[in-house]
Amino acid sequence: MGISVGLLRAVPEHVASEDYFHLASITGAVIIFYAAFSLVTLLAAFIFAPLILDIINFGDVQRDVVWKMIIAAAVILSISSMANISRAMLQGLNRFDMAALLSVSTFIVFALSSVASLFLGYGLFGLVGSMVIMFALQFIGGAILARKICPSLSVSIRGAFSRSVWSYLFRFGSRIQVSYLTDIFKTQVPKLMAGAFFGPAAAGMYDLGNRIANAGWTLPAALLPAVVPTASEAHSRGDARQIRNLYVKGTRWLVTLALPLGAALALFSYRIFDLWLGPGYESAAFVLLCLSLGNVLHLTTGVGTSIGRGIALPGFEARYQVLTLFLYIVLGYSLMHSLGFEGIPLGVACASATGALYFLWLFAKAMDISLRSFMISVYKTPLAAVSASLITTVLAMPVLGTRIANVYLLAVMTLIFSLTYLLTTFAVISRSERQSFFRLISSARAVMRLGEE
Repeated sequence: MGISVGLLRAVPEHVASEDYFHLASITGAVIIFYAAFSLVTLLAAFIFAPLILDIINFGDVQRDVVWKMIIAAAVILSISSMANISRAMLQGLNRFDMAALLSVSTFIVFALSSVASLFLGYGLFGLVGSMVIMFALQFIGGAILARKICPSLSVSIRGAFSRSVWSYLFRFGSRIQVSYLTDIFKTQVPKLMAGAFFGPAAAGMYDLGNRIANAGWTLPAALLPAVVPTASEAHSRGDARQIRNLYVKGTRWLVTLALPLGAALALFSYRIFDLWLGPGYESAAFVLLCLSLGNVLHLTTGVGTSIGRGIALPGFEARYQVLTLFLYIVLGYSLMHSLGFEGIPLGVACASATGALYFLWLFAKAMDISLRSFMISVYKTPLAAVSASLITTVLAMPVLGTRIANVYLLAVMTLIFSLTYLLTTFAVISRSERQSFFRLISSARAVMRLGEE
């Protein structure tokens, strides 16, 4: 509900200004909020479980098993919500390495205890218990590590009932929640349109292409979590210049990673499905092609939205997300009637690009920079390198296609594309930028270990 992001923003801001008393009150409020949320979740599960059992047909699964699964889901949601608190504090202290280490080590505990509980015959309750142990260890271990890193951190339950503290959290969290909700709808609306007008098989085709397109952004998106605390700390010092530099340089490196991924997925979209699932998946390949290109501009907003969260300006993100969702529906529905199923992913790609350009224009004004010079600075080198990679790969296709078996062809073409891109990029950028790039990749690896639990 945007509350943990509020804590993530509050930690570096208050640590930089050494306002530990107010931070203790905010932390106490977040703990109270998630404790209340957990209690409501559990009560709702007990109250509505019988109603769910009466409405939904679960087939041959026994009612008591379904009831236990509903309660188990509520328990897991409750304890995992509490784990968000200590994770947000570690990330707010810019210790993503510690957060990643804690996540990996507790997952190992979960894996071992799950195997043991199943072997001993505890079944579902054993699995739920293992997950509860994992999230409890994350909550407690994260709190201990955060206190060790910053001994001045504390929790004030008494100060948590201040009206200003809750206003600080909800004023920020409500706008973040708008972005979260619209993002959920953006994911589901195209599938619903495909299923409603072209049948369940079309919805499945869209989902296949969409999943691969989203998987391609794992590495670029891993750079973003560190932006929020960095921007928040700079904002607390009133360092507008550092925030602008973070926006321009961060977006440039993000595009350097995202643009070749998008171009490669679009170029190889049909070959990926042909080798993976065989013929008959051309519709899913077209979805992958459209979304890979549309997502490049969409991901370009990532540094800006993260900075907006760090400097208490999430309204830009909310406005652009709402506009994009509206365009998803309008363009997807309009193009669907003239182009058929292919109009839906094409409309989504156009909507993503249009919404992203709107956000970039808004944020450029807020940062007091020229959008034109910003786009040139961000896209000039990656676009030149991608163009060279595309030309080299396309020219090599006819030659390789007659000499290499189809199963190896995609791997060889991917290697040619990647090497051409890297060589072109490193030939253009300066030595200091190369060193910055390797430091950035090292930081991203630590963040990626967190995963999506």
